[in-house]
Amino acid sequence: MDRPASFWPTSGSSAGIWTRWTSVRKVKEGETTNDIFAFLTTEPNALVHAYHPKAMPVILTTQEEIDIWMMAPALEALRLQRPLADDALIVVAKGEKQDPPATPETRAVDTARTPTAQPTLWEVAPEE
Repeated sequence: MDRPASFWPTSGSSAGIWTRWTSVRKVKEGETTNDIFAFLTTEPNALVHAYHPKAMPVILTTQEEIDIWMMAPALEALRLQRPLADDALIVVAKGEKQDPPATPETRAVDTARTPTAQPTLWEVAPEE
């Protein structure tokens, strides 16, 4: 698969970080202040591994986990960096990728890309 699989929980949250950063990212623009985001990853569980063997996001599934991630000391919060149980996610969509027609603006950006399989989407499995 040339494009990474996408998966974002419809319930729960992904563990991540945010900061406002001032720097020169593009010389033409000079110094700018930008919001920078990242999400925490871990080894994939068996379901995700079939599509993306390198990593999966850390998904927080309870309010307690969200509270720990947001308020606990770093060492305690980082204990949440683990794959979900293999049955904790379900595949909700997959299929062929349908790119929109190229425009002059996107053609310049996408010349090295070719259409590939549609990213697979997951959601947190409902509790029984």
